[in-house]
Amino acid sequence: MMRAQVDSDKALAETIAANLEQSRVLTEHMVKILDSFEGRLEKLEFTVRPIHDLTNQLQRVHSSVDGTVNAVQKILDVFGTASKLEPMIRAGVPDEDILPHPKSTTLTFYLASVKELSDAIIYLEANPNMLSAQSALVRLRSLKRVAVDETTRVFGLILDAVSKPVKIDPVLSLDNLALYEDNKPLELIPPDMMDVMKQLATLLARMDAYSYLQILKEKRAEYLSNVCRQLCPPTTDSSDSEVKPTLETRDYKKGTHVYIRLMRTLLLLLKKEREFLMSVTVQPGGSNMFNEVFPHVMTAPMTLFIQQGEDLLKQLLATESIFSILPLLDIWENLNSKLESIQKVIKCNKDKVSDKLFDFAQRLSTQLRRNLGDMEDNIDIKESASEKAHAIPVDGTVHEITANTLGFLKRVFDYKIVSESMLPPPQASLAKVTAFADFVYRMMKSLLTCLSAKAEKARSKNNSAKKALANIFMLNNLQYILNVLNKDYTTSAGSNDRSNTSGDQRGSRGNKSSSRSSGGSDTVRAMLDKANPKFVAGVKDQMDIERANYRASWNKALEFLVETEEDDKKKHKKKVDTTKLTKKKKKKIKARFSGFNAELEELFNTQKRFSIPDPNLCAQLRADIKQIIYQPYAAFLEQYQGVPFTRSPQKYIRYSLETLDEMIRNFFEGTGAPATKRHRVGLLGKK
Repeated sequence: MMRAQVDSDKALAETIAANLEQSRVLTEHMVKILDSFEGRLEKLEFTVRPIHDLTNQLQRVHSSVDGTVNAVQKILDVFGTASKLEPMIRAGVPDEDILPHPKSTTLTFYLASVKELSDAIIYLEANPNMLSAQSALVRLRSLKRVAVDETTRVFGLILDAVSKPVKIDPVLSLDNLALYEDNKPLELIPPDMMDVMKQLATLLARMDAYSYLQILKEKRAEYLSNVCRQLCPPTTDSSDSEVKPTLETRDYKKGTHVYIRLMRTLLLLLKKEREFLMSVTVQPGGSNMFNEVFPHVMTAPMTLFIQQGEDLLKQLLATESIFSILPLLDIWENLNSKLESIQKVIKCNKDKVSDKLFDFAQRLSTQLRRNLGDMEDNIDIKESASEKAHAIPVDGTVHEITANTLGFLKRVFDYKIVSESMLPPPQASLAKVTAFADFVYRMMKSLLTCLSAKAEKARSKNNSAKKALANIFMLNNLQYILNVLNKDYTTSAGSNDRSNTSGDQRGSRGNKSSSRSSGGSDTVRAMLDKANPKFVAGVKDQMDIERANYRASWNKALEFLVETEEDDKKKHKKKVDTTKLTKKKKKKIKARFSGFNAELEELFNTQKRFSIPDPNLCAQLRADIKQIIYQPYAAFLEQYQGVPFTRSPQKYIRYSLETLDEMIRNFFEGTGAPATKRHRVGLLGKK
């Protein structure tokens, strides 16, 4: 069995050996075939290579011929440019093909011709050694001057069209300004005109013709100035060519001053102008003339803007109204918020306007700080320099400075934040009081001092009528102050605070909790309560003093009605027989009637012209007069109206009780009060 296995393996080995031999023979034959094929390929390469090289050479020759033909054609075209383009360039572009539609076929073809002319000049200048190049350049340059003049003319014509001042209303109305400031697109120059102007500027720059820049400077500076002048008031002085702004003061509403609108409009226009000038003065990869043009363009409108502000500042120094500071506070608040934006827009390499603007802003801020700090010291002077304005009104009514000061303080709350930043800090004793509250308190304190000084000046003349006028003047002004302060509260009048001067309301004084809870934080009263909680109570006390002083003005008339102490003693000793009066007694009775009549007539004729606008105060003072004089006169009249002290009683008994009552009702009616008739007792009878 082992033997059979060995024989089988031997037979297999012999078979494998035979196959290997056969494979070797085949391999040798294949190598011979490949060697033969390689030889043939070498022969083929040797045959084909010269043909390939010849073909490449022919291709290079052909390519060189095409380039030469194109170069020759270009040279021919360049040399023929002058003849080709001269008719078109010298003819120019008719105005009707420029405006109102600048993208006409004629203008488009003309711009392409100018570009071709420019390219031809650049080519010949780059290849000056070509035959006849110089003569061709002479002709082309001559044509270039024509092209430059016409292109500049077209540029100026379109610039004129886009430089007509835009109407402030409605294009740049206050509502539209707000939208544009919120990044709403604003197209002051139509896009088609903008594209053509860019092309024109590019062509002129390629031809080294920059005269258009001067036109650009002048036209755009004039354009911006004319737009800004629409927001400037016309001058009233024919000898002055500059427009002068005004300070709208008494009825001014925050944010409405024309100078603020001018500021916003100018900032918007300068931003758009910067974009426009960048597009026509900065060439990609070429010249940049922006820093030469923009400073000149923005200088004129910015100078006008700064000058208008300077004039407003001068008016602040010259005006007599305390309200004049309100629009300037508004202007400063707006200018301060926009100053950085304006300086960013106008900042240029050659610009000095930015420094002037900053200097003006600094001067305005300094002057406002000074005026706010000194306002309470000049409260009277600021109202009027005339002596008449410093005196008490002839009817004793509320003085102008009282109404103006309180009106100013109520209005200045609109500028509380900016005022707070400019006011000096309060004294150390008022560390918890804000600068604004301290300012309101100082203004009111100064107002009371000013009013008292006016009243004291009238009293110093030692005239009873002037003294009564001073009392009425102080009562009117103090009542007006209280009325205004009480209106700062939302509760009904009289719930906690006294709105009049009657004695039964004195218990409301010093009620701090009610004053704190019923008023808003941004009111004159709230500021006074913070700075001096006793201020209002002090005003009420002063009213009581003035009222008592006024009552004393009737003492002289009262003396004629009231029996003297000596007369009272005689009456008690023995009863006087009024039917048998001595001449001395009759004379004394006559003197008392005459004295009372004269005093009453003087008081009436004087005080009927006094004016008390507040009806409550007027009623109180009339009640005071009646309380003082009516009952004593009734008793006096009852005592002597039947006594035969004179043969002409109507000469001395001039006024009945009804007449006296009517006269009292006519007190304080103002300068137009009607005269009261005299009535005899016998006609109207005794009341």
